[in-house]
Amino acid sequence: PQEIRKEWNVDAVEAQAMVWAKRLGVTFGPQFAKNPEIAARALTLYSEAMVERLKQYWSYDDEEAEQEF
Repeated sequence: PQEIRKEWNVDAVEAQAMVWAKRLGVTFGPQFAKNPEIAARALTLYSEAMVERLKQYWSYDDEEAEQEF
């Protein structure tokens, strides 16, 4: 998976993620979370490359979690 940009630290990433999460909530309300199929399709239409990177990122997190046990 792609590493966090060098100019970003973990706190900055978390802070920006919180801003984006709030914007998603304001824009879509609960519909984004309640309709994952539509949300996934919308994200794919927005950027297939981003979706592929997200899948790699989440897969990497799953692999790390398995190694901890």
